[in-house]
Parts: sequence; C-alpha cells; structure tokens
Amino acid sequence: MKKSIKNLILIFTALYMHSVHAQSVVTVNPDQTISVNGSKFFPISVYIQSDWAGAKSLGINTASRPFCVNNDAFRKGESNGLYLHYTAGPACDYENAAAIRRRDASGFISSINQVKGSDFLFGYGLPDEPVSATNLSPADTKWAYDVIKAADPNHPVFLTDYARDISEYKNSADIFLNDQYPFNNDRNPLYDIKEKLKLMQSQVAPKPVWLIIQTGSQFGMPTNAQIRAETYLSIALGSTGLIFYSYDVEDAGGVHNIKKDGDPAFLKNLIAELKQLSPVFLGGKNPNLAYSSSNVDAILKNHNGKSYLVAVNKSPSAQTITFSLNGFGNATATLVGLSSAGSTRAGQTRAVASGALTDVLQGLEAVIYEIGPSQPVATPTPLPTATPTPKPTATPTPKPTPVPTPKPTATPTPKPTAIPTPRPTAVPTPKPTTPPVQTVPPTVAFTAPRAGATLKGSVHINAFASDRDAGTADGAGIESVTFQLIRNGEVIASRQENLQPFDWYFDTATVRNGSYTIKANVKSKPAAGGGTAAATRTVTIAN
Repeated sequence: MKKSIKNLILIFTALYMHSVHAQSVVTVNPDQTISVNGSKFFPISVYIQSDWAGAKSLGINTASRPFCVNNDAFRKGESNGLYLHYTAGPACDYENAAAIRRRDASGFISSINQVKGSDFLFGYGLPDEPVSATNLSPADTKWAYDVIKAADPNHPVFLTDYARDISEYKNSADIFLNDQYPFNNDRNPLYDIKEKLKLMQSQVAPKPVWLIIQTGSQFGMPTNAQIRAETYLSIALGSTGLIFYSYDVEDAGGVHNIKKDGDPAFLKNLIAELKQLSPVFLGGKNPNLAYSSSNVDAILKNHNGKSYLVAVNKSPSAQTITFSLNGFGNATATLVGLSSAGSTRAGQTRAVASGALTDVLQGLEAVIYEIGPSQPVATPTPLPTATPTPKPTATPTPKPTPVPTPKPTATPTPKPTAIPTPRPTAVPTPKPTTPPVQTVPPTVAFTAPRAGATLKGSVHINAFASDRDAGTADGAGIESVTFQLIRNGEVIASRQENLQPFDWYFDTATVRNGSYTIKANVKSKPAAGGGTAAATRTVTIAN
C-alpha cells in the first residue's frame, strides 16, 4: 500500500512539474536573428527521427522533425536539452496536407496543445515543400499558418521549399527554409545555392531565410570541404540559423528508412566551431566591407569590440581577393576556428594595410578573420630638423622708421551726416522655401476587435498602419507592427508582424478571463522617417 501511494505521489509530482514549466517564447527580431526567452539564439539543428542520443552527441542545440509527428518528441527534446522544431498536424506530411485542404483544424490544434507549454519548443513546421511536393496553395498554407498562430502565438512557423517562386507564400510563415541540394547534381553547386537563397530572400523579405545544409546521400554525398563551404556560405549570405540534412532522418514520403549519413566526427567538430562563433554570427552587420569577386562571398560582423570577416570561395580553384575595410586603417587579422573542422590556417595572421586585407583563398575554402581594434592611418610627423632655425646673424635688426606726427588740423571733424543710417531692407528676409521638410509620424488604428468587445475562443486582432512620408496611405513605409496583450501593466503575450495585413490570430483560452488592453505599436522604415506610434483598445476576455 505504501509503495502504491509513493508511486502515486511520484506520478502527480511529475505531472505537476511538467505543468509549471515556463513556456518558451521564440521571437524573430528586426535584424532577422532569433531570441528565445528574450536572449539571442543561433539555432544549430539536424533532422532527427529516433537517434536522440546520437544527435545530442553532435553538440546541436535544436532538433528538427520535418516529416512526421511523434507524440513524445517534445519530451525527448526536453530530456535531452534540445529545442524542438516540431511538425504541426495530426500525422505525417501528406496526411497533414490533406487535412489542410479539408480545412480540418482539429488535428492541428490537438497536436499544438500537446507541446505549446514546453519550455523546449522552438517552432512549428508546415507540410514540406508546398510548391514542389505536397501541392498546397498559398491559401492553404495561410489557413494553416493562421490556425497554428491562433493556437500558439509564441512560436514561429517554418515553411520549406526550393521552388523558383515562393513569393505568394510569404504570409504563410515567419521563417523560410531553402532545401536546395545540388551536390553531384549540379555543375556549379555553391553558385547555384547562392542564386536560390538570394532569390528566396528577395521574395519573402524582410523575413529570414535559412539554408538547409546538404549532409545526406539522397542527392549525392558531399565532401566535408563542401559541407563546410556550404555552411559558411549560408552565413555569409545572411542566414541566422542552420539545419543539417541529415544524420538521422526519415526519408520524405513516409518510407521509414532511417539514415545516418555524413561524417559524425567531422560534423561534431564543425558544430563545435559554429557554437564557439555563434555570438559573432548574432552580432551586428558592419557595412564597411567592399570586394569585387563573383567567386567569393563575405560578411563583416561586429562583436565585443572587434570585427569578424566570414568569407567563402565558391570556386574549386584558388582565388586572390582583396577586401576593403573602410575605417580600419592598419590592423591585424587573425584566422580563427578549429583545424579539425577545416580551419586549416587557424592562428595565422594577415595585415590590414590602409584598410585593405589581401589573401589567397584555396578552392572551397571558408575562413573567419578576427580583426583587432582599427588603427588610424599614420600621418607623417615632421622631424624637428625639417624646420630651419633662424640664425641670429641672418636676421638684421630693422631700423626705426620715423612715424609722422599727425597735425591737429589734419584730423577732420566727423560730420554727423557722415554716419550712414542702416537701411531696413539690408537685413535679408528668410525665404519661405528654406525651412526643412518635417516628417509626419505614422498612423495606426485597430480595425478589429471593436473597443469594449467581449472576446472568447480564437479571435482576429487587426490593425491598419501607414506613413504619409512613404508617398501613399496604403500601408507603405511601415517596418513593423507589434501587438501586445496587456493586463495590469504587464505584457502577457505579443506578436510582431512585418508584412500586411497586420494581424494576430490569438487564442484567448490561453490566458485568464478579465479586462485587458490590446496595443499595436507601429514603427516606420528609416526611409519614411523611422517614426513610431501606438493605438490601444480595452477588451474583456470571458471564456
């Protein structure tokens, strides 16, 4: 009996401990980086199906479940300390796609409710490749996106594809993934990766696009050098997170063939290097970089008082490249990284002379330079001997020149009329066209719900925002609208929307009943003045 009571206590304790977990909150920042619970985070993930221990041993911090739901996946993620990129829906990709076409939300809401309280949830994945594989229309994916965000507004939604035109899907996700796998299937693989990644970025801007790194043999197994080059190319092109395909993944289409492709030892070392450099990748982008090469791509980042230059040679042949680093003057650039991860020149130094760094990048080489504090370009100081000292004998003493004594009669008495009277017209009058043009603050107003409304269940919060400085009043010129649900001065939930329509599908059942304020904070783009404004409404939640 005592044993049974003890077991019962343990069960209730476990249930209680899970229920009091602090739900993770994952947000996309304006600079496209990711924050988890308010702290910036660089996701490093692999596709995973069953080998949690093996994946964790690689050193990853996130696990991606792209194809099928496993109901205890979030528990596996929690027990292994891995954030989970979860497949939203009742089953596997094709079943989920069918449920979307039927507009059957029940299975999605049920699966989301299982995981949304986890403190290791990272986000939700839509059915894979809606354009290329699961044949979902933009209206289909937008419906699924709205259902997911209504059930859980605190985590991003991911959409994966490689199609040439993804622009119609840009309102269906918060983060986009590009799974272009060209190795052994393309004559210029890294060039092709750049083309596809830049294209998708232009189509869904300002939302982030990450590259899924090919590490599986399904499309031809890349070499370790190719994997490294592809990884750092994605960072040089602006990716703020990484997913490796595969190591441990189920084939698409529900084939249930578990693969463990790639070189785990190399991946472990590469991931260790990436984690070491993650604070650099999350640093601010330094615009003072210029170079001219179609074979090399690079990005300059600031971190902790130093700058870091990430550069990748896409060509299999060596390339001599000069980077122009405006404002650095003379400095020292040190190559950093792990030799076991392919940083074969780590520890070597290169001179930055008058703001220029020249180096030879070997074929497919990816390098990271740490550049010390910049030093101003030295201005030659004249030597003391360069200024001739006058010799005493060379300087003749001038003879006094007689100063004529003015005669009293020679001093004319000034006449009063000789003092000119200033004319009023001599003072220039400012022209009315000279005052600077004043920018007009943006405007924002709620269109739903109405003021004083009583809300229950899933609700649609919508606001219209515009900035006249953008030249139109149709919503142009707006950088973002951040919605907040506020109770007694505390922000209970929030959502940032960067694209029209500016809306938030919110499940009121996730919060307590009572009086709330909903607030829409709008920010203009820098070109429209960078102004801010806000609108509020008071509502009551009563479920």
